[in-house]
Amino acid sequence: MSNAVLEPPPERDFPPGRHLAMRDEILRDIADARRHRTRGPRALDLRRLLTPVVAAAGVLAVMGIAVTVIALPSLDNTAPSLDRPTSQPASAEVIPGFTAAQLTTLELSCVAGMKAGHKNLGVLDRKPAREVLDLDSLRILNAVTGGGSTLAILGNADTVATCSWKSVDNGSPMPSAAPLQHTDYILNAGWLPEKVTQDAGTGSHLKQSKIAYQTVGRVTPDVAEVELSMADGTVRVPVFDGTFAANVVFTENTVAWPDTVVRAYDRNGRLLGEYPRAGAPDCAVDPSGNVVDGRGVDDPTKCVEARPWR
Repeated sequence: MSNAVLEPPPERDFPPGRHLAMRDEILRDIADARRHRTRGPRALDLRRLLTPVVAAAGVLAVMGIAVTVIALPSLDNTAPSLDRPTSQPASAEVIPGFTAAQLTTLELSCVAGMKAGHKNLGVLDRKPAREVLDLDSLRILNAVTGGGSTLAILGNADTVATCSWKSVDNGSPMPSAAPLQHTDYILNAGWLPEKVTQDAGTGSHLKQSKIAYQTVGRVTPDVAEVELSMADGTVRVPVFDGTFAANVVFTENTVAWPDTVVRAYDRNGRLLGEYPRAGAPDCAVDPSGNVVDGRGVDDPTKCVEARPWR
């Protein structure tokens, strides 16, 4: 694949300079994947609002999950502290592809990694999640796995965190067999700039020039189903806990990473909106006029009105 990387998502809540750091991180993952391509699927990760124009060379990375009273190895190979209340996630019975125990493992692994200070994608001056979030209040909302990657989204009333894992030597993409790759978080998550938005993505190279790409995101309460389209791959998935998690397989493009389009539908199959929306401002404000999505906004009056997540 080409090493050319297209523009990352709009500025939104990224700290200054974070786009460049994200781009460098993606290219490092791509180079690593190429060196190890004969050893099995290698996931390349990107970040949250991975816009429809993501990276050109590989696959993206960012965030994840876990939920069960299991002592999982932390980053320094010692057992993480599980001194947090655990409970079966509300979506345990409906999230396809996972058992309740697996969801618990994802939640605990993600939280343990953030408590251990696992790096955020595009670090720069962004504070670690453990200094910003109430990690013990986060609960798994949704998850997806495919190829050699697993991606999970956790949240509470106004915060979202994501974690991703990569398989090793064609092994399981689930913790603790698969190491935690990236974590990230989103503040002001109680508001959305559109009916649907992407929060994270990850993926793996498959055989015959195919790529399995996973993404998670959030939707407004009236959205019942989400469609994800990339190049020659399209998939529809139901909404759980105000979130979606999708896995789509498409043909690798040696020129550039294909645009990603996410469409939101109501229970009657009516199209409500899509992300990204052509010509939409890169910021959103709450009813009081406060910027809740976007960064470095000079004129909030030009922003769109944010929509409640819940």
